[in-house]
Amino acid sequence: MVARSSDGGLTWSKTSFDKTLVEPQCQASIVRYSWPKASERGRILFSNPAGMSRKTMTVRMSYDEGKSWPISKLIYNKSSAYSCLATLPNGRIGIVYERDDYAKITFASFTLDWLTNENTQSTRNSAKSLQVHSNEFGVFITEGKSKVLYYQRVPKSLDGKYLRANYIHPLYDLDGNILTEDFPEDHKHHRGIFWAWHQLWVGDKKIGDGWACKDFGWHVHDVDIVQDEPERIKLQTQVHWTSPLWTDGGEQKLLVEENTVITVHKAKDDARAIDFDISLRALEKDMRIGGSDDVKGYGGFSTRVRLPEGTRFMGRDGEVEPKRTAVDAGPWIDLSARFGQDEKISGFTILCHSSSPDFPQRWILRRQKSMQNAAYPGREPIPLSTETPLVLRYRLIVHRSEASVSKINTWEKEYSEK
Repeated sequence: MVARSSDGGLTWSKTSFDKTLVEPQCQASIVRYSWPKASERGRILFSNPAGMSRKTMTVRMSYDEGKSWPISKLIYNKSSAYSCLATLPNGRIGIVYERDDYAKITFASFTLDWLTNENTQSTRNSAKSLQVHSNEFGVFITEGKSKVLYYQRVPKSLDGKYLRANYIHPLYDLDGNILTEDFPEDHKHHRGIFWAWHQLWVGDKKIGDGWACKDFGWHVHDVDIVQDEPERIKLQTQVHWTSPLWTDGGEQKLLVEENTVITVHKAKDDARAIDFDISLRALEKDMRIGGSDDVKGYGGFSTRVRLPEGTRFMGRDGEVEPKRTAVDAGPWIDLSARFGQDEKISGFTILCHSSSPDFPQRWILRRQKSMQNAAYPGREPIPLSTETPLVLRYRLIVHRSEASVSKINTWEKEYSEK
């Protein structure tokens, strides 16, 4: 029901029903963005779960003092409830809203251009915007006609073996060439962009091997898709780790709660950044994780990518030669090669955030038939807390041509200041 006032709220019109502003009896929010002027249209914003149930948080905008609502943008596509809008000092629009059956309260902000596409440049480039295509199997992200990446949500296997989920493959370079590999012949447990460990302990009992996809399971409960800014898309995942070696009454118990945010940024200046914020919290007491139980100690954030002949490895101090064991290359490593058929060079950089433990982490690097790995924690397992999560942060930058050391150092500085 809607009532209007023309005297600042002293008096009100009779109520009427607005069929556009449908909602499930829930607190909505309304705020004025601008007053009508000779040089500017008046704008009123309205937010609520736009339907007959508390789902699909939506922001609408009216240009005619609330008589019609031609602009509508989905903010969150799942369970959502109370909301509150505000105009921010910098001109952006802020919204706070309940979501996930009242378990979380989220703040998001966006520009008027993102809401309306009023800006001519934004409208002209709308065909190049980031887009999400999701189903029960996973999430595919594109930018215009260009493929970006695919997130594998449901378990996938090779003839019933090497069951895996919760990873990225394919990952594409900026010219559409596939960079990653899945089920490679030499190490069939390797998969695209993944984060896993050989050792998972509860007390003195070893429970499964997530790296080798042995006695281990990933149950992806949620993949929330959030586009709080037009230049990026976030995949917010909640994953539970399980193992057939840890049960209660025949049922597999939950071992670890993983909350990972994968942020895909629009390509800019021949480079695209993809952020991985990985949070791990133990659900059983006395839990530990560790890398391979050998001198190499590999495990953690890893990339299984194609390795064409002549691949160049670079670190902070210049070219790096892969060795059998971990190397000190600084806070980043870069690989460049000819991944396509046209002989053009492209590459990608892995950056370790300065807030990650043991920064800068050491690197396991391979010239052929293997993965590249920010090796943490190494051979000796570390405890996982039931209260304070372990947080690991990395950024991939997919780029055209070879990237210079000075350019990557600039990227690393910008990332670590985030």
